[in-house]
Amino acid sequence: MKRFKVSFLIISVLIAVLMGLATSHAAEPQISAGVYHTMAIKSDGTLWAWGFNEQGQLGIGTTIYRNTPIQVGSNNDWLSVAAGDWHTIALKSDGTLWAWGAGNGSSPVQIGSDNDWTSISAAAGHNMALKSDGTLWAWGWNGYGQLGDGTTTDRPSPVRIGSDNDWLSVSVGHIHAMALKIDGTLWAWGFNGVGNLGDGTTENRLSPVQIGSENDLSIKN
Repeated sequence: MKRFKVSFLIISVLIAVLMGLATSHAAEPQISAGVYHTMAIKSDGTLWAWGFNEQGQLGIGTTIYRNTPIQVGSNNDWLSVAAGDWHTIALKSDGTLWAWGAGNGSSPVQIGSDNDWTSISAAAGHNMALKSDGTLWAWGWNGYGQLGDGTTTDRPSPVRIGSDNDWLSVSVGHIHAMALKIDGTLWAWGFNGVGNLGDGTTENRLSPVQIGSENDLSIKN
């Protein structure tokens, strides 16, 4: 009887772990608004879009505007979505990265073959993303150093930002970006003409610079 109880306990734990793994990538309802278009994910993992569509940023295979939500494709494995100005990026539950709109056509196309993407943020013409290993990546327009790679060179595909692997969260503005590390410190880069980076200057920053010395901050997209 004792052996049976132990076996039953082990099986119960394994089932709980497997169920946790199965649901760890379950979709949560969310919404992201660009300049003139909006994207949303339902709890069933389907992706929806509406609004301006001149650049194909709705992802429905056309450039026809939509004044009510329309489903994007038939997939139900969308995990996260971020609407930029004229484009959209998204993650699927398998960790793959997708994009559409200006420069990427009017239907979702996979970006690269990696499947370890965990979070994304999109703005005017640039994007930032995190991988499961804590690394930070960026691509797109870089006229003010908003990618954070130390240059002002545009990047047509994701490039790693620095060598740190302790990034926790990232949020991009129109031409700048902010991010948190796991130690709670705040970092910023890109356009700083009106002091929007918060570093006490109005100098553009081409690479991440720490903002203040606090280590108890949080950031919201």
